[in-house]
Amino acid sequence: NCQFHNRTCMMSLMEPYNTKIESIGVMRLSALGDVVWTIPMVNKLKRKYPNAKIVYFCSAPFDQVISMVSGIEVVLLKKPRSFFDYIELKKELSFYEFDILLCTQANLRVNLLYSFINAKRKIGFDKIRGRDLQFLFIDKKIDFAKEHSLEAFNRFAKELNCDDIIDYQLDVPENNFELDESYIAIHPKASAANRTWSIRSYIELITKIQNEMNYNVVLTGGPGDEDIVDQILKKIDQQTIINLCGKTSIPQLASVFKSASVVIACDSGPIHLANAVGSKVIGLYVSLPTYYTGPYGQEENCIDMYEEGLKNYYQLSVEDNWRKRVKVDGMMNLIKVEDVFLKLKNILS
Repeated sequence: NCQFHNRTCMMSLMEPYNTKIESIGVMRLSALGDVVWTIPMVNKLKRKYPNAKIVYFCSAPFDQVISMVSGIEVVLLKKPRSFFDYIELKKELSFYEFDILLCTQANLRVNLLYSFINAKRKIGFDKIRGRDLQFLFIDKKIDFAKEHSLEAFNRFAKELNCDDIIDYQLDVPENNFELDESYIAIHPKASAANRTWSIRSYIELITKIQNEMNYNVVLTGGPGDEDIVDQILKKIDQQTIINLCGKTSIPQLASVFKSASVVIACDSGPIHLANAVGSKVIGLYVSLPTYYTGPYGQEENCIDMYEEGLKNYYQLSVEDNWRKRVKVDGMMNLIKVEDVFLKLKNILS
């Protein structure tokens, strides 16, 4: 009986995915850039399985991104931080049941949540990207490839026989801020201090824009970014500056980016949000290469100093290292103001 049961289970797992899929769960609690990268995957699922119920589990404030994707249900989950959080989440998640659960986040805190959800099949990352023993909580792995992170998420859709189209189709709200027709949006701060370009460099760049271009500058940022924006504002002419730092929700930030002529940001989630709404972007990269985590499809618009960072700080070459993160204070000084300004002029021309 045990042998027959095991063979039956294996046959069930080997059956091809088909159009009878009626419910799909997606879990990605954070962070902003990663959640944005899952949107093309979700749109593929919507096209392939138009009658399926798709439920996306996400944490605040990143659920605001998924709320701009029509036709799916968004479930706001509290990110677990204690044993009691897991008890509450187990109660909440036990009510859900899916044909397919896409386990698109691989860390121990989230991996544990997959065991609370009933699903006929649970698909997760390959053994290289599936961190913290994710293989224990899934029954199918996506294939590994040396590829952009967005492509990795698309492999989940490929497992379900979806198309190769990459689109975002976000329902971005109207821009209700009083902004001039032509402006450059700058999002100065990254989530990590060593990935944030220097205040001195931003001041020099904005000053060159004011002196040599006929564009206003809109400064954006989250509630915790006022420190760097305030320091920038003290050193520049504020007549052509609009400060929206801490004044926008994620959908409102998307609308500001969508109307901008160009968006400039460090290696952080906002650069991917700007890319998703169709803006021209300039990303500032040292920590990781743009071919791995850059704004998908606009890597050529970025300033990528990853190779120099590996060589200068670790004496390593790109050929032997693909996903090693450069983490050095002051590393963003490898990016020169002149190079960013030249890239900006080329894009605007």
